Amino acid sequence: MEGEVNVFVVEYNPAGDVVWDYIWDGPFHEQDLPLDIAIGPLGQVYVCGQTKTGEGYWDNDMFIFVLDTDGNLMWDDTYGVAGAFLDIAFEMRIGLEGKIYVAGNDDQGETNNHYSGGIVNRYTTSREIDWTIHFNSSIVYPYADSFHGMDLDINQNVVACGSTVILNTG
Repeated sequence: MEGEVNVFVVEYNPAGDVVWDYIWDGPFHEQDLPLDIAIGPLGQVYVCGQTKTGEGYWDNDMFIFVLDTDGNLMWDDTYGVAGAFLDIAFEMRIGLEGKIYVAGNDDQGETNNHYSGGIVNRYTTSREIDWTIHFNSSIVYPYADSFHGMDLDINQNVVACGSTVILNTG
């Protein structure tokens, strides 16, 4: 694909009229793909996905950005391992305490032959990563594990699902 691809977010009122719209251009001004959207407890809009970070086809980082109730950027962040390929945020939830949970795929970089795993990052309300969970069931194939869905239970425990590659031994 030639050219720059950006993320757009639009809010419509009940009559179908545009209230506001916003376009986000990632830090590398390349291809940005939104994969999930969530509304926070105070009406903020959270968007996550992948942003292209280099010359190679697979060079991507996760992104998250937050808009206020008027569609203005509050903050944005990217997450990825240096030299890694496919860091993608597929799913996001906002916890009761306002913390942000982002799940997806995390390439482990050249130090681990680009084997990937499922990842969940929890961001604090001050936008810092509070903790990170990695799930690596196998190192059979590169890009083997990835979280594609996630939710929080009533105790704010993370429940995630995804895909993995199992070596056929029979």
